[in-house]
Amino acid sequence: RSTPKPSSAASDVYKRQISEIKIFDLSEVDREPRALVQINPKYPLRLIRNKVKGRVDIWVVIDEGGKVTDYKVKSSTHLSFTKEVTRVIKKWKFSPAIKNGKPVSIRKIQPFLFGDQ
Repeated sequence: RSTPKPSSAASDVYKRQISEIKIFDLSEVDREPRALVQINPKYPLRLIRNKVKGRVDIWVVIDEGGKVTDYKVKSSTHLSFTKEVTRVIKKWKFSPAIKNGKPVSIRKIQPFLFGDQ
């Protein structure tokens, strides 16, 4: 038995919709997004006790409404820090980036620092 394939017409429409979504880099917009709601990740108690400092850099996609729609960890010094950052990042809200007077989706790196850096 073979698995039924989605209709090619529906698949083509979906691919066109995805390709029409433009995500800009910071260098391409007139005004960067500004964080309006920031929920800080918790510093894991075990790492505080052991005086472990760290950093997580995460790629975020912020849509034209200021919502974080996607993220990917770029780098992290400790898995526990990564877990905390990924727990809170989708709850953040931004003013949208602006290009030519209109809100646009944007991709940027958001750093999170744990401990005195």
